[in-house]
Amino acid sequence: MAFDSFVELSEHIHALRAAKTGRASGRGMSFYEVWAAAIDCPRNSISEIRFFDKKPLPKPISGLFVRLESNDGRSFAAVYVDSKLDDHWKEFAAIKELMHCWSPGHTYVGTQQGVRNLVGGMVAEADPYTPDVAADRSAVLAAAEVILPHYTVERHLAQGHDFQQIAFMHNLPVQVAKMICRHDILQARKLGGLGG
Repeated sequence: MAFDSFVELSEHIHALRAAKTGRASGRGMSFYEVWAAAIDCPRNSISEIRFFDKKPLPKPISGLFVRLESNDGRSFAAVYVDSKLDDHWKEFAAIKELMHCWSPGHTYVGTQQGVRNLVGGMVAEADPYTPDVAADRSAVLAAAEVILPHYTVERHLAQGHDFQQIAFMHNLPVQVAKMICRHDILQARKLGGLGG
């Protein structure tokens, strides 16, 4: 079930989309495409996902993923996204939370103290979209790689395209494209492994 890298996970999710829709790998992905891949994926146990975005979350938390496991091995997920976010950040936060569908079991937080520590780390962050919170770092980088794979970004940058052009070509908000195409984020997701 586990994936060794953000790249391997992204390639798997893009292949699931290609098999279902015929849409080529490497093109930008939307929340609904990632959701469908999470449900269709034979490498996780998620059988149903509920999505909630009509209520505010406590600052500065932008999203939350909850997994409920049944005795028969199936998992049910709930994704919560802060209603106060701009639409483009809602999309990113939702995809980031969906990445937890593929989180390795040893990264699950299942105790009250574990949840307190996670929330404490998130609240201490000034910017919720930097990969500095250790417990959420993998989800941020995995979401960036799935939304637009590093090899696609590198090709565009080599051709001299700016963030606005990249965003337009892949139907992404400019702010999201700018964040996921930043050099530090690009290198971290290109070289990083899951599970940390």
